Amino acid sequence: MVFFIISHDKKQFVPKNSNETAGVEKEKMNMQPIIEYAGQIFTKDNITFALAILGSIGTVYTFIAQRRKISLSIHYYSYKNRSLLMYVSFSNRSHLPISITNVSVVQDNICYPCVYVPTKVREYTHKIGKEIISHKEIMSIQFPISLLSLAGFSGYLYFDMLPDTYPDAPTELILEVCASRGKAKRMKLSVPSN
Repeated sequence: MVFFIISHDKKQFVPKNSNETAGVEKEKMNMQPIIEYAGQIFTKDNITFALAILGSIGTVYTFIAQRRKISLSIHYYSYKNRSLLMYVSFSNRSHLPISITNVSVVQDNICYPCVYVPTKVREYTHKIGKEIISHKEIMSIQFPISLLSLAGFSGYLYFDMLPDTYPDAPTELILEVCASRGKAKRMKLSVPSN
């Protein structure tokens, strides 16, 4: 251990004796190989290479973390006279916004798209006696459906003119969802019993 005395005349650190001076120089000599080795490692080429690797890792992380992640669940299901009505909820689990452009029912590997134009699917009328207090019409979803990042949306999907071979009460249903990013995604969903 080296002790220093402050010289008041010159305002600098001065070692106490000559043995301590030799110890300080020996410490400097021990640091010299470490400094030379660090100079060999931290070259301009090595720093550029390290930054390129970090950039590549960041790109891969962004690609994986922000890919399309849409989930869909069916809350209500009704099939009558070749028409299908479902109440569904969409959830965007990615950090990027996305637009859902189409939803189709897949039956025997054939896609049957839903009705794109909002259609009246239900109506409620509240009466007291003969007087109508309120009247509400519920429309199907209008496409495209714009979902912000980590957002959701729900509404009625209406399918008209399904084939005669369509099952009346399936337990599972395959839906194909087309979005603004990526390929169409097929989802196998369970049908709730009403």
